[in-house]
Amino acid sequence: MKKSLQIIAAIIGLALVIYVLKTITQPFVNQVEIDAASKHTESVVADALKDAKEKSTDDKSATEILKEDAKNKMEDELKSDKSYDKKLVGAATNFYGYYLINVETRKVHCEKQNAPIGKFVTEFQEKNKALFDISTKILEKDFSKRNMEFNKKTVAEIVGGSMNTLIIQDMEDIKKQFKLNDIEACELFNKRSADFLDFMAYEKQSKLGFDMLSNAKN
Repeated sequence: MKKSLQIIAAIIGLALVIYVLKTITQPFVNQVEIDAASKHTESVVADALKDAKEKSTDDKSATEILKEDAKNKMEDELKSDKSYDKKLVGAATNFYGYYLINVETRKVHCEKQNAPIGKFVTEFQEKNKALFDISTKILEKDFSKRNMEFNKKTVAEIVGGSMNTLIIQDMEDIKKQFKLNDIEACELFNKRSADFLDFMAYEKQSKLGFDMLSNAKN
């Protein structure tokens, strides 16, 4: 599989969830607060997309700019002089966004196209189970220190709309790259799941994050 833009949503997903988890400093007490946080997050993503499109050129697309910016921010976070524990939480949030946007958002998107990607999702989950388990434990521990519960459902609700926007753009890039329609673009994930899993491997997206989580103590 030649290098392309198909992993842009995964990369931005990492940065997006970092932003969301950092802004959750107190429990959401009702659906109104959750909806407000979701709308604010969607606004942040929309502004980032607009800015990237304005900076895009014939040689560098808006999605490439977003990917580069998100990845640089992640690397800066993990190379900073913050404490090990804080950087470990950063690594966990990095991974959580990467996982969520593929296992949930991409899955739902393709189901709406009547082209389920169960094979890809199952293999993605199996490949990333160890990192998902340790990341969840790290985030649960971090939230507990702040007398809060790490509610995966709430986080998913807050980032859902924004991640859907990113997945739509991501799949449009894949369609353009391989000259496919909506259904064919989704089917590609099942047909070439091994290629995608290799190309999208987390250690290739954030080596620092991968190393930190792999060496973290349970």
